[in-house]
Amino acid sequence: MRTIIRAFTTVALLTACLPAMAATAVQTRAWQYKSDAAAGLQVRNLIGDIRVERGTDAGFHITATATIEAATQDQADALARAIDYRTRDVGAGSRFDVAFPKEQFPKIFYARGPGSWWNVMYVSYLGERIRMTGDRDAAPAVHVSLLIRAPAGAKLSVKNLFGEIAAQGFSGELSLDGSGSPLRSVGGEGRLDLDSGSGDVEVAGHKGRVSADTGSGDVRMQ
Repeated sequence: MRTIIRAFTTVALLTACLPAMAATAVQTRAWQYKSDAAAGLQVRNLIGDIRVERGTDAGFHITATATIEAATQDQADALARAIDYRTRDVGAGSRFDVAFPKEQFPKIFYARGPGSWWNVMYVSYLGERIRMTGDRDAAPAVHVSLLIRAPAGAKLSVKNLFGEIAAQGFSGELSLDGSGSPLRSVGGEGRLDLDSGSGDVEVAGHKGRVSADTGSGDVRMQ
C-alpha cells in the first residue's frame, strides 16, 4: 500500500454579495502525494476548470478551489464544506475524486442545462446519476477548479465533465478526457491522448506521440 500524505489543508471561506446571487463561499485545499509519479494518478472532476503544470517535487501536488453560490451565506458555507475530496490507492498508483454527496447536492446548476421543470438532465459520475439544472433558482452554482503539478516522467489521467482542461509543459504520459469541454496542451513532451465529447482540442509545440479526438469540435495541431 502506497502512502499518501496530505501536506497541508488551507480553508478560506470568503463572502461577498453578488447582484444575481445571494451569497458565495470559496474554499481552497491542497494535497501532496509522496510516491513514484511514474506509477500514475487518476483525477476525476464534475464541474470546473483544470490546469496541469510541470512540478518540481517528486510526487504530484493538487490544489482545489471550490466556489459555491447559494441562496444564503450559511448555505454557501455549508455546501463548500460538504464537498468530498476522495483519495485512494489504485494498484501502484493513486486516484483523486471530487464528489458531491446527494444529501447536500440533490441538484447542481449548470448554465447549459434545462431551465424548465419538465426537462430533466442527468449525468453519470463516479457511479451515480447527478441531476443538473439550468434553473439558477433551483440549485446552487458549483465550480471546483483544480491545479495539478506533476514532475517530469509522470503518468497522469484527468477526466472532467464540465470545464476546460489545459496542460502546460507536461512531460511524461498524459490523458485528458472532457465530456463537452475544450482540451489544450502546450509545450509538452511524451505520450499525449486527448478525447473530448464535443469541445475543441488544441495541441501546440508537443514532442512525442499525440492522439486527439473530438465528437463535434475542432482539432488543431501546431
